Amino acid sequence: MPTTIEASRQLVLDRLGAPTPQLPGAHYRHRSPRLPRIYERYGQYVDAWLMEDSPEQALESFIAFLEREREHDYTAFHYGRELLLVDLSIYIDSPSDDPEPGSSPASPAVARELPRWSRRKPARAKREQLRARVLEQLGRPHGRLPGEALMLTSNPALDEVIAYLDDLELQAVTEQVVDEAIERIGALRERDWQAFCYGRSGLLRRLPIELELPTPVGADQALAATG
Repeated sequence: MPTTIEASRQLVLDRLGAPTPQLPGAHYRHRSPRLPRIYERYGQYVDAWLMEDSPEQALESFIAFLEREREHDYTAFHYGRELLLVDLSIYIDSPSDDPEPGSSPASPAVARELPRWSRRKPARAKREQLRARVLEQLGRPHGRLPGEALMLTSNPALDEVIAYLDDLELQAVTEQVVDEAIERIGALRERDWQAFCYGRSGLLRRLPIELELPTPVGADQALAATG
């Protein structure tokens, strides 16, 4: 059984499959009456991991529980696996560039024409259109699995964009604010790639969207291989 977070996480991916990587700010919408049961069982796993002499046994028990759940309710299984991967968080290296266009599975495709939105449009539609504008002008980053965080190296440019994103949290998300953020973060692209990527991710998180859960058939990258 695994003895490190990395090995435990890999065991989860080997046994339960890997969900599709998503862009910052994109989250699946889980709807199932079994979600409270999954969360309760997850809490029992966490307690066992922290208090028992054998955290490996606690992990194996929860994985086996989710394997059984997959046969009955895919949505509940997907939710439980996401909780587990977030619990087993790791740092990954920052990518050196963006993926080739069309090669990054993530949020739904957006039209290249991005007209100005009207005040009459629902807030969700406005947010989605502003998010599309960010992706159009700043590019589409690599998607990440739940629990993956970028390893960062502190420098003046990164400190600057972190402070800017903190200030952005205090502002209402308007068309003008987003356009100004795109310009400011875009200026970091040539100056400091790491700071640019962090700023773009932070801006996307300020424009969150919910995604419909994919159908179980072909939804996960590894389920077909693992059976």
